[in-house]
Amino acid sequence: MELLSGTAAWLKQTVTIYPYSSESSYGDINFGSGVSVACRIEASNEQRFDERGRVTVAKAKITVDGSASVTRRDKVKLPGNETLPIIGLDDVPGPDGNSYLKVIYV
Repeated sequence: MELLSGTAAWLKQTVTIYPYSSESSYGDINFGSGVSVACRIEASNEQRFDERGRVTVAKAKITVDGSASVTRRDKVKLPGNETLPIIGLDDVPGPDGNSYLKVIYV
């Protein structure tokens, strides 16, 4: 589903998403090349469970188009060059059941 023009208009910020690539036997995580994505960034103070089931407080909530390729194993580079792991990811389906928006918690 394509974003409505009104919704697309408020995705005026940009983040770079680095996709998870692999993990070494020593636990070092490797990421692929970053992709710039239009978004809306909001400060957050929400508790979320990270990928390992630990409770973590999200610093920011990032809303992107539902067609953006992103997983919980990726990392996000915010404006100002701070790079953070994704601790939560919610999908917002549209009326047809396809992904309309994704909300990333970092």
